[in-house]
Formats: sequence, C-alpha cells, structure tokens
Amino acid sequence: MKETELTSRLDRVRSMFGDSSTGAESSTAEDPSGTAGTLDAPSQRKNRSEVITQAEQPAAPAEPIALSRHAVTAPAPAPVRGTPGGFDILEPPAVKGHFDLQAKVMKDPRLERYAPQGLVAAMCDGFVLRGLNPDSGRAVAIKVKQWPMNHPLVTDMFKMIQQREMAFNDLMMEEDPQDEKHICRCIESWEAQTCDEKLKQQGHSVIVFEMLGATLGGVIEHMQGTVLQRPNSLPLRHLRRYARDMLEALAFLQLHEVIHGDLKPENVCHDPLDLGSLKLIDLDSAIMVGEDSDGCLQSQHYRAPEVFCEMAPFTTKVDVFSVGIMLCELYRGQIMFMDCDEKAQLHKMDRLLGPWPASMAQHEVVSSLPPVERDEDALYDFLVSMDDEDEELSQYFRSMVTGLLQLDPLARTSPQDALKHEFFTTAL
Repeated sequence: MKETELTSRLDRVRSMFGDSSTGAESSTAEDPSGTAGTLDAPSQRKNRSEVITQAEQPAAPAEPIALSRHAVTAPAPAPVRGTPGGFDILEPPAVKGHFDLQAKVMKDPRLERYAPQGLVAAMCDGFVLRGLNPDSGRAVAIKVKQWPMNHPLVTDMFKMIQQREMAFNDLMMEEDPQDEKHICRCIESWEAQTCDEKLKQQGHSVIVFEMLGATLGGVIEHMQGTVLQRPNSLPLRHLRRYARDMLEALAFLQLHEVIHGDLKPENVCHDPLDLGSLKLIDLDSAIMVGEDSDGCLQSQHYRAPEVFCEMAPFTTKVDVFSVGIMLCELYRGQIMFMDCDEKAQLHKMDRLLGPWPASMAQHEVVSSLPPVERDEDALYDFLVSMDDEDEELSQYFRSMVTGLLQLDPLARTSPQDALKHEFFTTAL
C-alpha cells in the first residue's frame, strides 16, 4: 500500500473518533421499525472522552458517578475457559439474569434473518447467541450488548464503547477482504432501540461474527488438567504455527496503528475452516496508537510493564508482550502468573525478565518491590526443554520469546522482526 494511501486511511479511521457535528445520540434516533442503521458514517463515532465531556450535564445527581468502564461495569464471575467462539460462559445464576434482555432483543427484526438458536454465553452487560448465516449456511455468533439507561452520561459512554468496537471491526474487514490476517470476521453490526411493556426506552448493539472454535484458554486448561503431567507437552511444530498466526495478526494491526488491548488465551480462537490456524477476537478494548486508553488496557496476567507503570502513550508493543506470555504458557502448559496479584506479578517479572529499564525503575509500582536475586538465564530455565524435543528449535523458541518479553518496549521485538527469527525460518 502506498504511504499516501495508508496515511489517508489512518486519518479516516481516526476521524471516526474525532470531533463531529453529529453526536452519538443521532446514530440511534428513534426509528419506527425499532432498529437503527449500520454505523458507517464517521460522524456517528467520537472519542469516548469527548462524549462524556460534551454530554448534557444532569441536574445534581444523588451520588457522584465515576466515568470509567471499571466504575460502571459490574465485575463478572470467573469465566469457564475455552468456550466455543471465545466467549466467557458464566455460571447459571448469571445467565438467568439475561433472559429478559434476550426476550426483548429477539423482537429485533434484523436479528430474525440469522435464526437465533439459543444462548451461547453471557457477559456482565450482554450475551452471545448462536445463529445461522443465511448466505453461507455457516454458524455465527451474535454478540448483543445493552446500554444502561439509568444515567445519561453512563448511557453515552457505553454506547460509545460499543460504537468503537463496531468501527474497529469495520476497519479490519475493509483492510483484510481476503481473510488472511487472522482476525475474526465481522459479518454485520447495528444498533437498535426497543420499548418494554412500560414504554421505557431500551437500547442495545448487535455484532454478528463468524463462529470460531475453542480458545487457547481451553488448550492450556486441557494441558493442565490431563495431558500435561510434564512441561512442554505441546509440540513445537504446533507452537510455531500458533506463534506465527498471532504475530502476523499483530503485524497487521501495527500496520494500521491499532492496539488490540486485551490479548489473552480467551481472546484467541481456532479457525474451524483452517485446521490448526488461529484468529484474534474481541476488539472492544482496542485503541489507536497514541490514544488515551481510559485506564482499561489489558487483563492483568497479560499486561505489559509499561501499562502497569502507566507510561502512556502506548504502542502496539503492549500486545507483543501479551503474546510472549501466552507462548510461554503454551510451551510450559501452565499459566505464567497464576494466583498472582499485581505486586506478586511484577516481582516475578523482575525475577524472570529483569532488570527494569531506567524509565521504569523509579516508578512507584517498581521501586516499591522487594529486592530480588536475578539470574540472566532465569527465563531460559523457566522455559525448560524436553528431552524428546529438537534442542536447536527449543533454543530458537526461547530466544524468540525473550525478545517478545523485554521489559523495555523500545528493546522489545516487533512482530515483523519476530517473524524473521530462526524459530520460524528453520526447517522442521
């Protein structure tokens, strides 16, 4: 792609979240049919911080409301890892709370063409239904998220988060028309409004994805519980395929200056149409490079050190670090930072990956850590090799992962450079 064309496309994507004379409210204007159109107009998307500052201020709310996703989203119960399509299935009591919303959404006329067949998964602010694509005859995952209507600022923020996910999915589809970059395909998305029996207005967004297979979380779970009574039970030839797919996806995101922002085993799924291939899912935490992350970037156990240290603006290297952790887990067959709180995780990072770069060493979260005895081969020793593995390929793997897990993002290997490593170029 020519540089001028790429610059133009990036500017257009940024404009989705820039100033506009049309606010988020206009994208869900009342529609006699009960549904609103697909979000294609850049004027319908703005930065979520702008929505909060531009929204009409309510008259003296009873209690102050903290405007961040952490404050307004109820904590979800622990997910069951490895569910179909990569969605977190909650325990039955949590699922039951979504039946009312599900009944309302089923009245959405645009949903009917996908013949919803039942609940696949539930989330704290929505759920996922299984359906059927009438054009291809293949299964689809229908992701539905509701807008809390209890406060206008909260409503605007949730709507904007969902609109951003739609915008990033639109970008991925447009820039990868041949489905070669290992990103889950979005088939269609829209917003809708309904009224309940008391004529109270309700709103929700719908995104229809291709249905994918089990997640990497399921692979690790299986390795821990059954296969893996010893380290390194996943053959390196499979691990190399997994690593290549994830790094190619990151290289694609980096080309378009997009940070996924929540890479973890539950957000990487097997592609049922390409045996052994992986795809990344869930762009609802994605941001552009240099954009404010709103303090919600990355799940703790896959979080990059610069995110812990709040060293914004962030780059796509935060995703590289997450992939490095996942590859270590697949290689060892166990979660790298299991049962660690933030301080214990940083302490383990210090022991395995240290020393800290000067840019982080004086930060409060690092300087408060207890001293640790470091060994320059600590990560190599952690990634112990099996006797029946190709020792040369094992050495290349550990070398490649060491580059992905550099604490200093400036020293961390880029996806493009990692794909040139001997681990990928050596013949099996």
